[in-house]
Amino acid sequence: MRGARTTRAVVVSWCCANCIVAGTVALTASGKQTERVRRIGSNDQGLRQLAITSPPPTYPATSLEKKVTGVVVAATLVKPDGSSEAVAILQAPDAETGRAVHDAVMRWKFKSMGVYGIEGSLMFYFHRIGPRGIVLSPAEMREVINPGIKAVKEGDEPTAPPISDAEFRALSTRQKPVILDIRDRETFSEGHDQDAVNIPWRELLARGPAELPASRHIVIDCRDSAQACAIGAHILTSAGFTRVSILSR
Repeated sequence: MRGARTTRAVVVSWCCANCIVAGTVALTASGKQTERVRRIGSNDQGLRQLAITSPPPTYPATSLEKKVTGVVVAATLVKPDGSSEAVAILQAPDAETGRAVHDAVMRWKFKSMGVYGIEGSLMFYFHRIGPRGIVLSPAEMREVINPGIKAVKEGDEPTAPPISDAEFRALSTRQKPVILDIRDRETFSEGHDQDAVNIPWRELLARGPAELPASRHIVIDCRDSAQACAIGAHILTSAGFTRVSILSR
């Protein structure tokens, strides 16, 4: 149609501690700026550092009775004034634990970032100790799964060598490696190794040390971009994992 104008988005970003400050500018075909939306993208650690009040989720009695454990991943959107605008549950071991996290995070209050809103993910681990249930942060869960694990200085990380299918099969006969799939949940659900553990690479910094035992050999099943797999390997080796390999498909 004559006279119609299309728009395109230009995203600019720069880094801060545990977050990315991003601005999205919508432009018409003529190049005129029509709107500007600014958001701070933050990881779990960054969101927790920005939190002023952070009531923890309550372990649902029904989930505890059923011995339900696992991680709840919540995508969080925060208004510029620091109040929670929306919480979406991306992953949960059952509906009740997901609802408990949603209701708790909606009550969180964050530092005001002026004209910026905040978006990011929070992780909560529902963990049982005998008959008792507790809810832990990734840092707390890391001390349960990998007590004493230490981050490695930049440049001192061990290498993460590539391995072939044949080498992986041989490795599997000698020991029991953890096969890690770092693709997004939707892609993972379309097809994966039957023994694979799925942690999307954008969540690996928080979840990897809290869920993957550092005593095991971690094999990243690289079905996605080589760059994402290299980033995933670097995240793990920097966190203190000493045996990480990349299985190229």
